Amino acid sequence: MASMSGPEETREHSLQRIEQLKMRLEDAENTLQAIRQGEIDALVVSGPGGPQVYTLRSADHPYRVLVQEMLEGALTLTPTGLILYANLAFARMMRTSLEHIAGTSVQRFVAPRDLPNFMALFDRGARSNSRGEVALQAADGTLVPAFLACNSFRVDDFQSVCLVVTDLTEQKRQEEILVSEALARAILEQTAEVLVVTDTRGRIIRASQAAHQLAGRNVLWQDFDAVFALQFAGTMLPVPSVAGNDKAQVSILHAVLQGEVRQGLETTFVRPDGHIFQLLLSLSPLLNARGEVAGGIITLTDITARKQAEQALQQAHTELEQRVQERTAALRREMTERQRLEGEAQRAQHFALLGRLAAGVSHEIRNPLGAIFLHVDLLEEELQQPSSESPAQIAQILFEIRTQMTRLDELLQDYLSLVRVSNIELQPHDLGSSIQAWSAEIEAQAAARSMTFQLEGVENLGRVAFHASTLRRAVLNLLQNALDAMPNGGTLRIACESTAAQVQLRVQDTGSGIPAERLGRIFEPLYTTKPEGTGLGLYIVQEIVAAHGEQIAVQSVEHQGTTFIITLPRAPAEVPVQAEPSQHANHLGPE
Repeated sequence: MASMSGPEETREHSLQRIEQLKMRLEDAENTLQAIRQGEIDALVVSGPGGPQVYTLRSADHPYRVLVQEMLEGALTLTPTGLILYANLAFARMMRTSLEHIAGTSVQRFVAPRDLPNFMALFDRGARSNSRGEVALQAADGTLVPAFLACNSFRVDDFQSVCLVVTDLTEQKRQEEILVSEALARAILEQTAEVLVVTDTRGRIIRASQAAHQLAGRNVLWQDFDAVFALQFAGTMLPVPSVAGNDKAQVSILHAVLQGEVRQGLETTFVRPDGHIFQLLLSLSPLLNARGEVAGGIITLTDITARKQAEQALQQAHTELEQRVQERTAALRREMTERQRLEGEAQRAQHFALLGRLAAGVSHEIRNPLGAIFLHVDLLEEELQQPSSESPAQIAQILFEIRTQMTRLDELLQDYLSLVRVSNIELQPHDLGSSIQAWSAEIEAQAAARSMTFQLEGVENLGRVAFHASTLRRAVLNLLQNALDAMPNGGTLRIACESTAAQVQLRVQDTGSGIPAERLGRIFEPLYTTKPEGTGLGLYIVQEIVAAHGEQIAVQSVEHQGTTFIITLPRAPAEVPVQAEPSQHANHLGPE
């Protein structure tokens, strides 16, 4: 057995060795076949110095290098859009590596908004060929405008699609620049403003038609400061020191190159032909793509017409001011003259009233005095020649004398009231309580004449500023007039109404009323319809109410009755108020 093991192992080992050699031979034949068919670009051979790469150059090698190094992107795709091959240009265009492109779908590199357009272009190219612009989207999200050329081809019965991608980014940028330049030129040509663009040396490189017209010549490639010698009142821009000149010539170029931005500066431009323009200057620096100052943009707006209008308006304003002052002075003179005439008229009316009052006083005093003298004479006769009837006659004579003296006293009190009423001082009082007290003084007379006396709404009137004694006299005068208007009895009523601002007092009777033709005169001094009246009662009432800063009104219907209405204002509690008297009363028609 031992002698047999050696030859058997040798035979088995030889068979394995033969199989390994066959496999290596087959690999060598396949490699040679691949090399012959151009399917291998390089070989890696192990040697004493380590693995060595040997590049095989076939006939199509230059074309492979051309595709790999071309500036346009090149793709080989399946009909479904799977990327089989991509060159470096496409990888750089998509801002990613080749490893992240091969084996992926081409649709992932198309901008979503252009995907329908791309799919239509790709479908046509997969059948024959197609071309068109599509927006691609790089790995970082950047949109890349591209022109695609797509066509199909067949290799070894395998259908493929070739896609060539041309980056249009720079072309689009150039087109935008051209469009921007055209737009800028159009703006310059069409704008009505004076628009000037200068370089860093102050030369005008662009200008609108209005700039040429303002300067009166072609301003291109001229120094701005030489063409437009602007003058400023003051130093609103950096200027060289100019002694004794408040309109210094400003270096616009210096201001622009310093990066200054100014708007709405008023300036003056004097053209060589002597024409003067008032302008508004606006300036800003012109920056290049690096943010550096490459020149300046200057706008001049002609405000000459506006300035002339402002000057005309200012002149008109001055003239109007002068005319207003003159007219004001004339009006003051007229007012002074009118006040003088009114004062004279008031004095004349005052003297006329004094004359009427004096005549009234003379008449009113003469009558009771005459009666007193008459009864004194009768008294003297009775005393000189007494009789059995003398005591009764003397008593009657003394009663008549006392009556006439009482009338004289009342007359004097009326005249004194007219003198005192203009100097009253108003104080806060409880008006309701005062009215109740004043009414009590007249209730006995009303009862004696079979009259009904009523008080309404006097309980919660609150505090009102008034002069107690004078207002009492006014209310009692109205109550007495109401009693006299009802000789056959009737109803006398005092009704009060109160608001936050004022209190209204109504004195109503059911007497004979006042005829309409007499209603307008009842407040005149010395006007009376009573045989024994003085004509001062209602006049005094009117003056007392006016001294309280309000008015008295009257409503009357003949044969039905009369209502006098007194309105009093409320005033801050405990604060004395001095009222200005008024000379007017309202006369209201019948209700």
